[in-house]
Amino acid sequence: MKKYYIIIIVFFAAASCNKDGKGVDIQNDTIQKEDLDPTTWVWETDEIAYNYDVADLSSNEIDKKFADGLNYFAIKMFKDIYEENNEQNVIISPFSINVAIGMLYNGGDKNIRDSIKLALKLDGMSDEDINRNFKLLFDSYRGFDEKVDIVVANSAWFDEKVSINEEFNQKLSENFYADIFSIELVRASRVIGSWVEFYTKGLIENYEDDLDINSNTALVLINTLCFNGDWTFQFDVEDTKPRNFYNKSGNYVKTDFMYTRGLDLEYYFADSINAVRLPYGREKIAMYLFIDDNENADNITKWFNPLEWETMSNGFEKYPEEFMEYWQGIYLPKFSLDFSVNLPDLLPIWGIPTYNYNKLCSSPIAIVKANHRCVISINETGTEAAAVTGFQGVWGGPPTEIYFNRPFYFMIVDERNGVILFQGIVNKFD
Repeated sequence: MKKYYIIIIVFFAAASCNKDGKGVDIQNDTIQKEDLDPTTWVWETDEIAYNYDVADLSSNEIDKKFADGLNYFAIKMFKDIYEENNEQNVIISPFSINVAIGMLYNGGDKNIRDSIKLALKLDGMSDEDINRNFKLLFDSYRGFDEKVDIVVANSAWFDEKVSINEEFNQKLSENFYADIFSIELVRASRVIGSWVEFYTKGLIENYEDDLDINSNTALVLINTLCFNGDWTFQFDVEDTKPRNFYNKSGNYVKTDFMYTRGLDLEYYFADSINAVRLPYGREKIAMYLFIDDNENADNITKWFNPLEWETMSNGFEKYPEEFMEYWQGIYLPKFSLDFSVNLPDLLPIWGIPTYNYNKLCSSPIAIVKANHRCVISINETGTEAAAVTGFQGVWGGPPTEIYFNRPFYFMIVDERNGVILFQGIVNKFD
C-alpha cells in the first residue's frame, strides 16, 4: 500500500553533571517499549481522529518568517551535504534536522540561541515565538489527511548521573512533545533502539547497533519523522516497464519506470528547467521533481534558493490545452534510497554552536556526534519523498514529455505553510 520515509537525527553530547536526574527512571538494558512509563509516547494510538480544519488552522498560524527561516536553512544544508556526496544518491529531511536543532536551541544560553537564530534567519523572534511555531508545526500533522500519515517523535535520554534542567525538560515536553528519560545510558542502547523502531513503525530495526554510547555520554537527543503517503493521482502498475536510466557516471542501467499521461498534474517549464508536481492525499502536500535539460542535477543546487523556489512554486499549472495533442506524459523511475550523513563538522559551518550548552543540566554539554539518516521508497501507489525534474523539447511549444531518465532533483513540501520536508537527488541506479 504505502511507503515510508524515515528520518532519524541523533545528537550525542558529553558532559559532567551532578547526579539527581529527573524523568522516567529505567534501570537496565533489557527494558522494551511496553515496560516504559507511558507518560509520553504521545503518538501511541490505534485510532486517529481526522480533523482537517483543526490541523490546517495550526498550519495557517505558523509565522511566515519561521517557515521561511526553516526553508532557507534547509536549502543551505542540502547544498553543503550534497557537495560532499555529489556522486551518490542523496536524501535528507531538513525538517528533521531543524527540529533537532530546535530542541538544542532550548539548551543554550543567550549567545548560543542568538547564534542559532542568526543561522536560521529567525533573528527578531523570541524564544516563546520559536517554540510556539515548532508546536504548531507538530500539531498541524495530527490527523491532517486520511491518505497521508506523518508522525513526528522527539526524545531526550539523559544519563542517570546528570541533573536535568527543569526548564529544558518543560520546554521539550510542552512544545516538542518529547519523551524525557533518565537512564543508565551505557546500558540503554537496546531500549533506545526499541523507541526508534516503535516510532518508525518497525522500518528501522536494531538501531542500537548504530549507537556509540560510552561512559562520557550524558545525553542523546533523537528526532524521528515517518511519512506515509498515497499519490492523489496514482500510476497504473500495468504501465510500469524497464527503461534506461543514464547515471551521472555516464553508464546506463535498466530500471523500472512508472508512466502517466498526467493530465491532472501541474507542470513548470522555464529555460532549461522542467518540473512536475505530484500531490498526495487531499493535495496539501506534494512532491516536486526537477530536471535540467542541459546540465546534470548538480546545476540545480547551484542556483536554487528560497526566492527562486517561491517564484517557481507559483508558476506550476496544467499542461497547455493548445498543445495537448502532442503531450506524451511523464516517465519516473521507481526508487528506494538509504542515506546517512555525519553532521558534527557541518554544524559550526552552518553557524550552530557545538559547545557550552549550559541549559540542559548543571554543567555545560558539548555536541560530539550528530548523525542523520533518511530512507525513502516510491512506487505506483505512493511515496514519502520525491524528486521531479523535466525534459525540455526542442520544438516551439512546451516539451512533449518529461523523462526522468538521468539525474534529477526532488522535494516533498507541505504546501499549507511551504515547509520543505524532504530534499534529494537521484544520481544513479546500480
